[in-house]
Amino acid sequence: MKRSVLLEWLIIAGVGLLYWSLLAPSPTNILSTVNDALRWEPLTQLTTDSTVRPDALEQERLAGSILPIKVGLERFGQIPAWNPLLANGVPLINNPFNYLFNPFHSLPVLIWGGVQGSKLVMLLTFIIAGWGMWTLGYAIGFVSAARVMMALFYMLNGSLSAKFGAGHFQLANSLAWPPFVFAGLWWTLHSEKRTAPIMVGIAFALLFYAGNIYYVLHTLVCCGVLAAVHVINRREGRWRLGNAGLGRIVTAGLFAFGLSALQFFPVWQTREFVTHQQQVINPDGRLEANYDLQQSFANLTIAWPEWSASQQISAGALLGAVDYAYIGLTPFAFMLAALLLALVRREWVRSYFAERRGLAGLVITASLLAVAMMVWSGGQFAPLTWSYAHIPLLAEFRYVGRALAFADLWWIVAGGIALDFLWTVSRERFKQTTILKATKNVRTVRAVGLALAVWVYLLVYSAADVETRLNMTLRNLQWWQRLDGLRFTTLAQAVEGLFILVGVMLVVDMVLLLIEQLLMRRIVRQRWSRGRYTGGRLASRGVHTLLRLVVLAGVWDVMRSNAATIHFVEVGDPYANVFPVIHELDSGTPYPAVKLPFSGRDYSPYEHLIRNWGTNEGWLPAAATGILSDQQHISNLPRWGVIVRDRQGNIPTVGDLQFLQESGYELRGCFLPDRTDIGLCQNRPNEVALYEYPLALPYAFTVANTQLIEHPAELNAQTVQAGMVVHQEMDRISIQAQAEDRAQWLVVQEANFPGWQAQVDGQDVPLSTVQTGYKDEQTLGLIAVQAQAGEHTYTFRFEPPGFKTGVVVFVFTVMAGLGYVLIGRKRNS
Repeated sequence: MKRSVLLEWLIIAGVGLLYWSLLAPSPTNILSTVNDALRWEPLTQLTTDSTVRPDALEQERLAGSILPIKVGLERFGQIPAWNPLLANGVPLINNPFNYLFNPFHSLPVLIWGGVQGSKLVMLLTFIIAGWGMWTLGYAIGFVSAARVMMALFYMLNGSLSAKFGAGHFQLANSLAWPPFVFAGLWWTLHSEKRTAPIMVGIAFALLFYAGNIYYVLHTLVCCGVLAAVHVINRREGRWRLGNAGLGRIVTAGLFAFGLSALQFFPVWQTREFVTHQQQVINPDGRLEANYDLQQSFANLTIAWPEWSASQQISAGALLGAVDYAYIGLTPFAFMLAALLLALVRREWVRSYFAERRGLAGLVITASLLAVAMMVWSGGQFAPLTWSYAHIPLLAEFRYVGRALAFADLWWIVAGGIALDFLWTVSRERFKQTTILKATKNVRTVRAVGLALAVWVYLLVYSAADVETRLNMTLRNLQWWQRLDGLRFTTLAQAVEGLFILVGVMLVVDMVLLLIEQLLMRRIVRQRWSRGRYTGGRLASRGVHTLLRLVVLAGVWDVMRSNAATIHFVEVGDPYANVFPVIHELDSGTPYPAVKLPFSGRDYSPYEHLIRNWGTNEGWLPAAATGILSDQQHISNLPRWGVIVRDRQGNIPTVGDLQFLQESGYELRGCFLPDRTDIGLCQNRPNEVALYEYPLALPYAFTVANTQLIEHPAELNAQTVQAGMVVHQEMDRISIQAQAEDRAQWLVVQEANFPGWQAQVDGQDVPLSTVQTGYKDEQTLGLIAVQAQAGEHTYTFRFEPPGFKTGVVVFVFTVMAGLGYVLIGRKRNS
């Protein structure tokens, strides 16, 4: 790897780390005075403290979708295919929210757990997103400044930050990969490298495996437009379909499909059994929460404090995650400047595009895609609303405002083109020798390096105590007093200080160059031929310095604004004391079911092996065929219910308490975070109240035909006979049950989803469904098998439909990809 490329990647990663430091929570229980040093506690807490978590309502229930796999690996030494710890059980491999197959997102969570692992994934996603956008700029052929600018603005854009802020974990993670897909596609279209289509396939698969396939649609649309612009051209006065690159596009598409097969086939094969809310269409035929292009532009250009106030929402709100997409005015300023220059000097435009194949078409394509995504996000375009109303699969892609994430992407690309144009024109129009170009790069590195050295000194100085600060100034009181006025007291000030220092050093270097030009002009003329060292160098340097300063100001602006959309807070596990008691009282159930409040603290049930009965990931598994009692269903309420009071002693969701009281739950006692015994409830802060439903149905039970089919709603613990769970490995269950001589059914409280298989004493038996309710006009139900007289062992095993097919296609694609590359190398050798 070239040193310049490595340096650019390090700059992007460094800015990502600086952005991460801005997310650190404010210090708590620390007395601050004027003489206090800069404190590192917030940053160390953010990085290492598991009690510091994102204050996002949906973060833990979504990021936690992979924690059952961690449980299966730790307890049973294998990856399970079924998650029995959520609702009435959900599939894992067939789960569209599963991100197991993307190692950049899954491995940190599997290794370090939900809290620490997901925080590391957030940081990695920011940096990967920046590297992806840099790769796109590199593939197109932009100069260093343009591709770094693109990388930083995309990494810090409001769409990505706001989604993390609201806890849309997988959705935010998926935004890291489209730039890699577009970079691979551009490379595929403009080179003969056989690794280019492979790159498209790998990048697309990582996008597909990110745990939310929402942005797969937008990526495919953009890829289709880019490919069409390339292969459709005008010849002899007519538009024609060219063959150039068409075969490589098809090859890239096949690799993308094949490498995504591990999850595509399991999700596609069970799509009819997934309940998911579709896009809401208002009575007037418009999509819900629609708005015009003016509002779309405001979502892109109004910073968070003003934007959130105008929308009357707080950080972490769903509206922010959908519609907030701030990138500021910097990309648009570059576009405006480039347009004005192009109008004045058209010959410069022709010269610029003549040397860059396909770039002129990209200018139009990027701008059109950016506007199209803004129109899509608003939801007022009549053909769009008609499509959502008549195409069920499209209607699954709800919350159309999410399309602004791709408007962000393409406006940043357009801004990158404009910056590349301004930079290149200023360099080429002010002719310089090779020697002077080289010294110019050295000067830039030297100026930034000096700024960094001064910043590190100030950083260490700011974090030191008074005595150390005196020693660092050589005990010079005057120097000490001046530096004390410049020292950083917060991490935000430190980050801002770095940007200011870099900007100052760039200006100082420009001034020094001006002085050098004036003082050494006669000497230079004697050493080099006339015209080699002229004012052109100074003019070029001045333009480039100005462009760098604009980029610096824009990057700091988006950092400061978008960091406000993500909040980390210090919280404990409210259920740490109550869950062990539930296990003790309900020892016969492998995973006791508990009705928990929708509080955003959803890692704890996985950590304590508790079934979080009242929560889902945005979808529920619809029942397989074989429903026993149509239009009638059993009441499978969980045995336990929990109410958690906040720091003021109030119940945040009164509806949860009302549900428990109306359903017949009885109060068992209360807990405090620092106590494990059941005590009296006194409505104290952070108090946890435990409720029990004495008539709750057991996890597995036998019941007579007539009772189950004719009177299912009347079933309770007193009218059924409990079965004994003799073995439970998440996706494999063995139950010992006794049935009388009359016809009976064995019911197991796991969702009857395609893939379940049952055996009685080793013999296969058919499965049926006991209905539990409806969602989106689809039946929800539990597993049931016809019981046999006497005592028998019933075994249930879940095998994910479509997974074997996906594995075969994936392996074949990997082998085909290796052969494709090796054959190409052999031909070139």
